[in-house]
Amino acid sequence: MQEQHRVGIDYLEAVTALLQRVRTAHPTKGSYEAAEIQWWWSIQRSTDNLPQLFWFDESGRPEAAVTVTDFGDGSSAVYEDPTLVVIVMPDATPDWVEHVVERGLAYLTELGIRAVELEVDRADDVMRAVLFGHGFKIHPGFRLSGSPYLARRPADDSTVRFPRNPGLCQRLLSDTGYLACSTQPAQ
Repeated sequence: MQEQHRVGIDYLEAVTALLQRVRTAHPTKGSYEAAEIQWWWSIQRSTDNLPQLFWFDESGRPEAAVTVTDFGDGSSAVYEDPTLVVIVMPDATPDWVEHVVERGLAYLTELGIRAVELEVDRADDVMRAVLFGHGFKIHPGFRLSGSPYLARRPADDSTVRFPRNPGLCQRLLSDTGYLACSTQPAQ
């Protein structure tokens, strides 16, 4: 594997290719679709010119990535802080997942990023274990206060009001553990 950085449109092309490879390899593994990241790209962000971390195989195909997107400008109904996205192929070994996460966290530290939000598929025991091993915590109510989060269904209700935008956006958690956003006013 060759570690490389991608910036700007080169980042977008590489992350799109990687997420499409992930989806082709497995219909449900992973927390993101290529279209989500492309949507994020549609709004200019402070992280657009930040070198993003990728690993490519000997054929030049992306195999893994650790990227960060800044949502601190209020442009997201879900994220406020820089959002960490860790992507590995579905057949990645636990050792490889650990390496990617550890290298990604070290890189964020090099960049001076101290706190991030992230989503992890609740079925991804390997990724969860690695992140828990680095002090990441599940935050009740899906909110962060300086530490990353892992999405989970609240014990009492499947709808959580997002305090930054009360009445405008509700975050709904489906049975699969993924978040969806509705722009309908809260009842």
